[in-house]
Amino acid sequence: MEDSDPRQQDRALAQLGNTIRDSLTVSRANFFVAGAAGKKKARRLIHPNCFATTFNNDEDIANLIACLLHARSADAEFEIRVPPA
Repeated sequence: MEDSDPRQQDRALAQLGNTIRDSLTVSRANFFVAGAAGKKKARRLIHPNCFATTFNNDEDIANLIACLLHARSADAEFEIRVPPA
């Protein structure tokens, strides 16, 4: 990509950014949390340590990123609580 035209590089980076943004949705985060925390429909309180055992591949890391990005979203069906130090 170093030999390509700077405009081509900018387009490729913009496309990558759009792909990442489109895949890291609040729906993805909700689905991941529902699977990790159980099927109760109430708003789920998630302790950050619960994510530590679920990293098996890149998809799991993307799920965590989606959770962190959307934790304060009105559409999030979960809340991440960090205990006081």
